[in-house]
Amino acid sequence: MKRCLNHKLLYILLATIAAVKAGYAANEPIALEFETNSYGLIFTDIEANGKPLLAMIDIGDQQRLQVAFSTAKALGIPLEKSGFKAGDINGNRWDVYQGTLNTLKLGEQMFSDVRFSSSRGDIEGVAEQISTDFQAVIGWELLRDYIVEFDYANKLINLYDKPQQGLQPTTTVAYEDQFGPLIFDVMLEGKIQRVMLDTGASVSVFDPQLVKFGKDNELSFTLGGEAITLTGYEQDLAVLADLEVVGILGRDLLHLYKVIINPFSHQMHFVNYDKTNKKASR
Repeated sequence: MKRCLNHKLLYILLATIAAVKAGYAANEPIALEFETNSYGLIFTDIEANGKPLLAMIDIGDQQRLQVAFSTAKALGIPLEKSGFKAGDINGNRWDVYQGTLNTLKLGEQMFSDVRFSSSRGDIEGVAEQISTDFQAVIGWELLRDYIVEFDYANKLINLYDKPQQGLQPTTTVAYEDQFGPLIFDVMLEGKIQRVMLDTGASVSVFDPQLVKFGKDNELSFTLGGEAITLTGYEQDLAVLADLEVVGILGRDLLHLYKVIINPFSHQMHFVNYDKTNKKASR
């Protein structure tokens, strides 16, 4: 299931690009400053074996770390076949390789002996399509070791080891991620429906076969006790039918709140920027 979903989500990421043509931690966090490209996808600087790389941060990717095949070869890292193949919706299949970084630097934190996956031409192909020369992808499997705070207003991601006091969220929801993607419930069209949160989605997309759009493609739903209206984009999500997901919430939602994901309690906390005297950048 996980291996298949990863590549389904890659195609959802590309489709969302086409559509637009409890709490904190008391300890010092790993701070990742990020920038966005023209599609709203987020990237941070890392170091792999001492070499600076640009990495996409994609919580829709359930793998821990991916490194471009060409980059791994340039670094002289031995690659071995993982024993399984990746595939796309057109029936094409290709080998997935694995390797090990001697060192990986995230923010000011250094890690050693970090395993990664790599597929020939995979990252390179996406980089070409979104006109951003990145060489790695940080997925949810790596981030889920921490309490993760997404602060889009300040272009900062903080990774905490332990919860701290003082969090006053606008709303809190439970989520599941046993199949990889982070899925939670919202009240939409008078009933509880499942949606996914994804930093790899430049906009929020919904399946028109499952959801009715309003005027100018507006969609209103309730997240916890919070009423939210977004401009949704139509996207066939049949490849995610086994997850019973009707929509993917992306950058537009993440701009509205500081979002804290606590994998230890399986809760997401949404903090309204207005209530923290911070104005979300758009």
